[in-house]
Amino acid sequence: ALKNVNEFVKRNKETNIVLIKAPHRHNLIPESCVKKEVLKFNRQMENIVQLHPNVHLLEANLDRNYFTKHGMHLNHNGKEIYAQELATIVEKVCSKQQMVSIYNPREVPSPAPNDKETQDLNIDDIISESAESSRHRRNCPARRDPDFLWT
Repeated sequence: ALKNVNEFVKRNKETNIVLIKAPHRHNLIPESCVKKEVLKFNRQMENIVQLHPNVHLLEANLDRNYFTKHGMHLNHNGKEIYAQELATIVEKVCSKQQMVSIYNPREVPSPAPNDKETQDLNIDDIISESAESSRHRRNCPARRDPDFLWT
């Protein structure tokens, strides 16, 4: 699993990634080898986060009350805590981001005062040229999914 996570992080260096630590297993005895492997896995996840500035770690150390009766899965309250922690990380990452201007081929630069060619161009000609040069069909912007947390 760590190999796949590490490869994913390396492939997506331009994307903000949030990794979630594996939760503790409350259905096993404390000396269980599975619990030791979970601790080892989480330590190695911390190492991955330290190596990559675009990767963030969600670590919610929850006690037994936030798990289902069998102790392996999060209950509703545990999921709520994870969602709040994730929202905090996303908010922090988004507040650090700066707005980057995106080139819009439909925007026409103002003509230079002595540039005869630029002054003779019509806005409709420029838009039709940019539409012809684009070979792919333009899709409408996606609607916001109500299941996604928008801040």
